[in-house]
Amino acid sequence: RVLFWHDVWCGEQPLKDHFPDLFRMARFKDANVNHVVSWNGDQCHWNIIFSKSPNDWEEESVLSLLALLADSKIVSVGDDMILWSHDSTKKFTIKSFYGEVCIGSSFIDFPADAIWRSKAPLKACFLAWAATKGKVPTEEMLKRRNFKLASRCPMFFKRKNRLITFSFIVGVSPWHLSFSLLGVNWVQPLTIK
Repeated sequence: RVLFWHDVWCGEQPLKDHFPDLFRMARFKDANVNHVVSWNGDQCHWNIIFSKSPNDWEEESVLSLLALLADSKIVSVGDDMILWSHDSTKKFTIKSFYGEVCIGSSFIDFPADAIWRSKAPLKACFLAWAATKGKVPTEEMLKRRNFKLASRCPMFFKRKNRLITFSFIVGVSPWHLSFSLLGVNWVQPLTIK
C-alpha cells in the first residue's frame, strides 16, 4: 500500500516534505492513497481531511497540492502501487536501476577495448583486460582458495603493512608506463586515503 503523505508517488519527494504545513494539519497522516481518493466513473476526487480549516495564507498551498494531484496519473483499477518508470515493464529491476544511475553521471567504464588495439603482447593485453574486470587472482583471492602465501614484500623481505605507502608510490610508475604503452591514460588519485 502506498502512503499518501510519506511515500514518493506524486512528484519528486513525499507530499509531507513538499507541503509541510498541510501535513501538520492533516487528520490522517498515515492514510493510504486509496483511502484519500474516490472515484465517480472516470473522475477522481481527493478527500483530504484536515484537522482544521485552512487559513487564508494556506489556501495557496492547498491549491498547489490539488494541482499537483490533478497532474498525477492514477488508475482506478486494482491496488495502489508504485510503478518504476525507468523500465518498460514498470517493475523495478537492478539492471534498470544500474542503467539509470550510470546515465548522466560521471561514472565512466574503463576503456577495455583500447587494451586489445595496443601493440603489446597478447598475454599482457589479457592480463590488463582481466585486471580491468577485477578477475586477476589477487593475493586475497588466492588466500580465500587456501593457497599458502608469504606475507612479506618480495622486494624488501619486510612486513607488507609497513610498506603500503612506499609500494604505492614506487608501484604506480610501472603501471603508468604499462598502460601508456597500451595507449591508455589512467589518472591516479593524489593520496590513498
